[in-house]
Amino acid sequence: MTENGERYRIHSHLTRTRWLHVEDALEIGKVRLFAGEYRRGEGAKVTAYHYLDLADARVLLADLAWGKAVDFTEYKGTDNGEGPRSRVLKSSATVTRCGCGWRTGRARRSERARSSPLAIPRPWSTSP
Repeated sequence: MTENGERYRIHSHLTRTRWLHVEDALEIGKVRLFAGEYRRGEGAKVTAYHYLDLADARVLLADLAWGKAVDFTEYKGTDNGEGPRSRVLKSSATVTRCGCGWRTGRARRSERARSSPLAIPRPWSTSP
């Protein structure tokens, strides 16, 4: 991150109604994925973000770049004072199709993790 709080954008993928930005969050050892859906004249409808560990990002993005089959799911969570929240990143790819999705929602505390999703969410966004 720069001194004024801006993130360095590593890559962006834009379609007519969706975007995906890969951003620098190296100060915490992660890459930030920021995505959303929008409509012309209305602005963003849905936004989501996920912090991906560098080791996972290297493997996932390298496999995607080389066109390898991918089936990756990562669960994260936090408690920001409003109760536990979970974030789930799901990415899958085959030879002909690649998709990724995020879900954010209520969570419950567990002994093994800070938060666990109440239900495994379905991805809201896929990219052809």
